[in-house]
Amino acid sequence: SHRWTTRDVSIVSAQVAGERADPQAPAAPATRRRRRLTPRQRNAIVFGVIALAFLIPLRGLLRSQGPPMEEGFMLVFPERLLNGDLPNRDFLHLYGPGSLWVLAGVFKVFGTSLTAERLVALLQQIGVVMGVYALARHWGRTVALPCALISLVIIVPPIGLTALGWVGAVALGLLGMAVALDGRRISDPRRAGRYVLLGGVLLGFALLYRLDLILAVGLAVLVMLRGLDRA
Repeated sequence: SHRWTTRDVSIVSAQVAGERADPQAPAAPATRRRRRLTPRQRNAIVFGVIALAFLIPLRGLLRSQGPPMEEGFMLVFPERLLNGDLPNRDFLHLYGPGSLWVLAGVFKVFGTSLTAERLVALLQQIGVVMGVYALARHWGRTVALPCALISLVIIVPPIGLTALGWVGAVALGLLGMAVALDGRRISDPRRAGRYVLLGGVLLGFALLYRLDLILAVGLAVLVMLRGLDRA
C-alpha cells in the first residue's frame, strides 16, 4: 500500500549507484572537463625544454678550451680571407668555402674573436637540433622532442662550440629537407612552390659548406621530387 514518490525513487537510485543518498544535501555540480593545452602552448613548452637543454652547458662551453687545431682554423682562415687571401691558393682548406664566407662576414661586423666564432657554432648546432625536430615532428611532438634532445647530446659535448663546416652543412641540409617536405603538404601551389624553392636553396648552401654531402643531398632531392608536378 506504500506509494513511491519521486523523492523516494531518487534516493533508492542514488544508493544503487553507490552515491550518498542524503536528501538534504545540495545537488553536486557537474564535473568540469580538464582544460587541454593549445597547440601554441605545447610548442612553447617543447621549445622551452630545448632552449633549457642548450642553456645549461652554455656558460661552460663559452669559457672552456676548444679543440686547438679545428678552432684555430675557424679563427685564422676567415681572417685571412678578409685580408685578401683565397682558400687553396694562399692556404690549404679541404672543404667548401661557405663556412669561411659566413665567419668572415661575422668577423667583419663584430670583429675577430673567439666569442663571435663560438656564437656562430651555437647557431649551427641549434640548426641541427631544430632540423631533426622539424623532420620528426611529422610523427608528433612526443617523438620529435626526444629526437631533438638526443641530437643535442650527440652534437654538443664532443666538439663543444666550434664552428665546423660539417655541422653547418648538416644543419642546412636538415632544415632544407624539413622546409621542402612541409611544402609538399601545402595545398596552395604558389605557397608550396616557395617552400620547395627555399628548401632547395638551403640544400645548395649545405653543399657550399661540404661538397661531400652531395650523396645525401641527392637522395633527399629524389625523395622530395617524388610525386610533385613539373612546376
